[in-house]
Amino acid sequence: MSILISLAVVPLLLSAGSSPKFHDSVRISLLQLYRLTPLGLVSMFAVGMVTATFFALGPVYAQRIGLDIRDTSYFMSAAVVGTVLAQGPIGALSDRFDRRRVLTLVTILTAISAAVCIPAEQVSTVALFFAIALFGGLAFPLYSICIAYTNDHLKPNQMIAASGALVLVGGLGAVTGPLLFAALMDYFGNQALFWSIAAVHGLTGLFAIFRMVSSSPVPLDKQVSGTATAVHPSGSPIESVQQVTSEETEFELDKK
Repeated sequence: MSILISLAVVPLLLSAGSSPKFHDSVRISLLQLYRLTPLGLVSMFAVGMVTATFFALGPVYAQRIGLDIRDTSYFMSAAVVGTVLAQGPIGALSDRFDRRRVLTLVTILTAISAAVCIPAEQVSTVALFFAIALFGGLAFPLYSICIAYTNDHLKPNQMIAASGALVLVGGLGAVTGPLLFAALMDYFGNQALFWSIAAVHGLTGLFAIFRMVSSSPVPLDKQVSGTATAVHPSGSPIESVQQVTSEETEFELDKK
């Protein structure tokens, strides 16, 4: 494993990209970040809950519905395959259109896809795999979109501190989700897993619609590009800072 990780670093070391020039970072609290972008913070918590819950309880769900070891591995792999196929197009849409609308639409579709997994399991194992691939393709790219959307509301010197706050919020969701959903599965049955996931994203989608009605969107020319694409699946804010600082340098050169 250590050899594979070392080999994975080689393309990064050979890349032609320059290191980002960071502004002096400023502190930003969770309350301040929530005031700047409520939807970004709430969505990150929901994404943390759902992502950690699926990878923690997905194999448990698969075993409980009668899948063997091989099919359980296919079940989990289907979500990853869906993510690989969908993250590029979703990221491109996020960069080219109003990111809040894309975030809202994908969140609602994720809730629907989670609900679809329930009847799909009754149809056939293959139908369940396709439903899980659809769910993974919609649910997991949300992490990158949340970070990109949050960065749209921040100044470059706020992004580093905000990234730490986002990791904290996502981590809180990752701790809360498996514990809560496991209890619901024990009490209500196996299907409570996807009903709960659908409920979390459904409520987040409703909150996103509320924010769309009650606040103005970030103009398209002000959106930070490059954080929600397939090239940067981790959704790292580092690339956002590099993009913004690069644009500021070009702007200053143009003025001169």
